[in-house]
Amino acid sequence: MSAIGHAFQALGEGIKHTFEGLGHVLHGAFTLNLREMAGGAGEMATGALGTAMAVSSLTPTAICVNTLMDGAGRCLRRRS
Repeated sequence: MSAIGHAFQALGEGIKHTFEGLGHVLHGAFTLNLREMAGGAGEMATGALGTAMAVSSLTPTAICVNTLMDGAGRCLRRRS
């Protein structure tokens, strides 16, 4: 998979963790379980950070560099 594909996969994982964490926070709020709320908040933060990192790797400059590096890697693999 290319670097761009990995970035989109990481973006999806980050969004998934964010919404799972939100679900834990809401469930903890309804059941008055502070530990579940704290765990959910941590999961949301981790997901948000993962999403932000994935988005930063999808800037136009990063996409160009990733494409060039992917092409160079394929070229080198063919020659060896």
